[in-house]
Amino acid sequence: MCGHIAVIIPTHNRLRRLKACIESLLVSNFPKSDYSIYVVDDGSNDGTGNYLRKKCSEFSNIHMIATPHSGPAKARNEAVKQSSGDLVAFTDDDCSVDKDWLSELARLFKNPSIECVGGKVLSANSCLISKYMDHVCALDPPIDQSGRVRYIVTANACIRRDILEMLGGFNEGFPMAGGEDVELSLRYRSTGSGDIIYSPTCRVYHYYEDSCKDFLRRYYRYGIGCRIGFNHTKNQELWFSNAAGELKRWLMGDIDLRDFVEINGSNNQVWFSLLYQFQRMMLYAGYLHLRTEEQLDQILANDYPWPLKLSTPETKFERKPDKAKTSTIIKKLETGNMFVPVCTEDYETRAAIKWWLSQLNYFHHPRNIENLVKSVVSILDLNSLLEMSFNHKYLPLEPSSPDRDL
Repeated sequence: MCGHIAVIIPTHNRLRRLKACIESLLVSNFPKSDYSIYVVDDGSNDGTGNYLRKKCSEFSNIHMIATPHSGPAKARNEAVKQSSGDLVAFTDDDCSVDKDWLSELARLFKNPSIECVGGKVLSANSCLISKYMDHVCALDPPIDQSGRVRYIVTANACIRRDILEMLGGFNEGFPMAGGEDVELSLRYRSTGSGDIIYSPTCRVYHYYEDSCKDFLRRYYRYGIGCRIGFNHTKNQELWFSNAAGELKRWLMGDIDLRDFVEINGSNNQVWFSLLYQFQRMMLYAGYLHLRTEEQLDQILANDYPWPLKLSTPETKFERKPDKAKTSTIIKKLETGNMFVPVCTEDYETRAAIKWWLSQLNYFHHPRNIENLVKSVVSILDLNSLLEMSFNHKYLPLEPSSPDRDL
């Protein structure tokens, strides 16, 4: 037998999602006597405490732990100390677990050689950002070229208690969600005791944000976590040596959008490409702890205090796109009659995409990427909101004239 499973959920002011999470665990097909739920109320003030106290009185396998707001790393460690069970499973308060989740974990851990498992994270909602995160498998444990799992994601993970205690638990130097699970995984891998196992049959469903602002914040926070992780571990997997150089290249307008030709519809291809670019941009901005436009100006001037010399991208001189050919491509984009090869080297297609995006109010000017990036960074300091729409119904296309100056 695999033994008793302790399920640990840190939560902070997310009562509505937490209710769905707990209800999904209570309808699990795993015997209730074989698992316990430990919810850490990490300083919530939205009624979470009252809800949990009521649930604890109704179900003997639900336990509440109240702590001052200190972040999920410390909250999980406190739950590990107060819980019992040979296996410790983690999910988040914005997730709902599959009814087979615990059964699948128990089945896997019957193999004594398995010490740490990460599972599949699917979207629980259907907004555009959710579809994008599902497509890129954003919260699945990443696998390197050798087939080895790099790290677990605490939205869906399980580890043997003795291994977790041997590692000393989560690093409480992480003040917010993002990176603490990666750092724990790197410490586990450095012990050489075993490999992380990825199991797509262990499924949880994650409620993703439906706003651009929250999406940007997520990856900015992940960037901060990667930097904290590197500071603690000095692991080269968390060393983004060219973060400032990449941001400078993008600020100068040299942006290579990922090609999503596998996606049906030119609208989806363009939106996914932009989300992917913002994801990378905000990860690096968080890694560099960027918060002001002045810091961006330092990067442009090669004056940003970064330990490695910035690489200066060469200016690209391109011929002027043929207007007639570009207009033909624009018409195809508007009618959805073409797949957009976003990373194409074809000048007319690239010009058409830039013009088309400008009509979506995405770029204030198709050549002025710097203003866009500065608007994004201003969000991080809460000085202004980036006026974008990521509604999955998309913005209407009302082009003024395909023959305007490109």
